Amino acid sequence: MRATNTSSTTVEYTVTVNRSVEDTWRFLTEFENMPKWARGVAEIVAISPGPLAVGTTVTDIGLGLKRRWRETFSVEELVPGQVLGLVWRGLYGTAHVRYTLTAAPQGTQLTGSTYGDYRFPFWIVLMFMSGTANRNFRAGLENIKKFCEMQG
Repeated sequence: MRATNTSSTTVEYTVTVNRSVEDTWRFLTEFENMPKWARGVAEIVAISPGPLAVGTTVTDIGLGLKRRWRETFSVEELVPGQVLGLVWRGLYGTAHVRYTLTAAPQGTQLTGSTYGDYRFPFWIVLMFMSGTANRNFRAGLENIKKFCEMQG
């Protein structure tokens, strides 16, 4: 049962990347690429050592309207070449992003979904910003497609 002072929002989009699943996976999981495609990420400042695994953490500098801040996310689901799930936990609540890759005739079908359990009053802010947040999430997937296809 969810507390009455939280809200959950789910968004899902799919793009077709004109690259192989292997190329798309490599681009997506090289977190140093994130500032190229993720709106709101200025730079990656730390990645926990070792191979990519559940529990891998990444610290980035996030972009706000007037300031930047550090935030850390971690890998919560990993099926190499198929599924990458990330989670952010903060004062506002918990946000999850999941990328699923499947082979398609033109390359890779990349589906991104995001949802979160946000604490009051942050969910009220999201309610008013949901159009922008949805556009930013879709733009992130389009940017993955664009920059991955540009890789030589």
